[in-house]
Amino acid sequence: AVKSSSPNACTALSKPMGASEGRALSAWPLLWILALSDKCASQGGSDGERVAVCFIGRLRAMRHTQEHIQRNLLDQLCGGLGCGREGQKHVVDVFLYAPSPTAAELVGVAPLFGDGREQGSIVRGMRLQDESLLLGLLARAYRTELADAMRIRGNWIGSAGKKLLPDRLDRRKGTGLFQMYAQGQCLEMIEEREQQSGFAFHRVVLSRTDLRWIFPHPPLDALSRTMVWVPDTFEDDWGGLYDRHLVMTRTAADSVLGGWRSLLAGRAVRMILDIAGTSPLYSNSTNTELWMAIRLMHVGAQIARYPMTAYLACDLAEWSASMPGKRNINAVAWGGQGSVHGAFHGFRCEPGRDWRYPKEYESVKQFADCLENNSQDARRWSQAAARACYCAPFTELAKLHPDLYVLCV
Repeated sequence: AVKSSSPNACTALSKPMGASEGRALSAWPLLWILALSDKCASQGGSDGERVAVCFIGRLRAMRHTQEHIQRNLLDQLCGGLGCGREGQKHVVDVFLYAPSPTAAELVGVAPLFGDGREQGSIVRGMRLQDESLLLGLLARAYRTELADAMRIRGNWIGSAGKKLLPDRLDRRKGTGLFQMYAQGQCLEMIEEREQQSGFAFHRVVLSRTDLRWIFPHPPLDALSRTMVWVPDTFEDDWGGLYDRHLVMTRTAADSVLGGWRSLLAGRAVRMILDIAGTSPLYSNSTNTELWMAIRLMHVGAQIARYPMTAYLACDLAEWSASMPGKRNINAVAWGGQGSVHGAFHGFRCEPGRDWRYPKEYESVKQFADCLENNSQDARRWSQAAARACYCAPFTELAKLHPDLYVLCV
C-alpha cells in the first residue's frame, strides 16, 4: 500500500511528459503507479480535507435535482472551483444508496460518473437494494431486537404502514427503518473506501437525492471541523434535529449513520431511554428527528446550525400515472409497493410546482433570496450574509449557546 507520496510524484503523473520523463516513469513498478494515481486523484490542496458525501433515496429524483446538487453542493464542497478541476481545495468522494432503480434511472445519473476522459468519476461506491425484503429480514434474524425496539413508540422505526412483525398489529407511519438501513449502507461503503485507500475521511456529509439546492452550500472552510453542522429551516426539527442533510465529523458519523447497527445490536432502546427518559415508552414523540438528535448527543457531538438552502423536490410520478387525474397505485403514497423513499407523508405533489412541503419551501426560498441579496458575490456563500439573513431571531440565544449559533457570534 502507498503510505505517502511527494507532490512531485503526483505532478509527474498529472502533467504531459516528454520522452526522458516517460522513460523515468516507466521504471516505476506498475502497481505502485496505479496506487499512486488513485492517491493523487484523491488528495486536495495542502490544507484540504477528504470528504465523503453519501446520497440516499430514489435515483429518479435526481432528474429534478442533479444539476443543482453538482453546482450548489458538490462543487462548493470541493472548494468552489468544481470537483475534478485543477486547483480544487478539498477532495469529495460520492457514495449512492438507492432502492431498486430502473435502467432509465441509472442512465439519468450517468453524469455523476464523469465522461471517462477529461472528467473522472467522483462516485466511489453505489448500492442498490430491494427494500421490500427488510422487514422479513428483521422478523427472521432480529426478532428479539425489533420486538424490544417496538416498546419505544413513534415513527423512528417507521415501516411504511406495514406490520413490523407478522404476528403483531403494530404498524408505523413514516420510513424510519428504511432510512436507518440506507444510512447504514452509507457507513459500510465509507468504511470500505477507507480500508481500501488507507486514508480516513476528515468529514462525512449525509444528504438526499431529492434535495434541490437553490443557493450554494456553505464552503467547508466556513464550517468548523470540530462541529456537526445541521441546517435549519425553522420548520423541520420536530422536537429533535433536521435529518435530511448533515455535515459531520468522522467520529460523529459512526453514530449518526450507525442507527441500524445500534438497532440490530439491541443498543438503540437503551440509548433513547438514557437520554430521553421513560416518556418514549408512552408517547409517540420519538420520530426520526429525535432519534437523530439522540445519536448525536450519545457521542457528545457539538452541534451548530446554518440556514438551509435546499428543499425536498416533488416527483409527480410518485403520485400520478401517465394519464392526468389518475393516481399511481404502485406509489407508496397510495399504499402500493413502490419505493418507501417516495412521497409518503401525505403532502401531495401538485402540477406546476416542484416542492413537496410548502412551509419548508417558503423558508428555504426566503433564506436563498436574502443570502443572494446580501452577498458581494450573489452566487457564493457569505458568513456576513448568513448573519444578516439567519441570526436576527437568535441574538439573545446566541449569547447563551455560542456553539449552537456560532455563525451569529
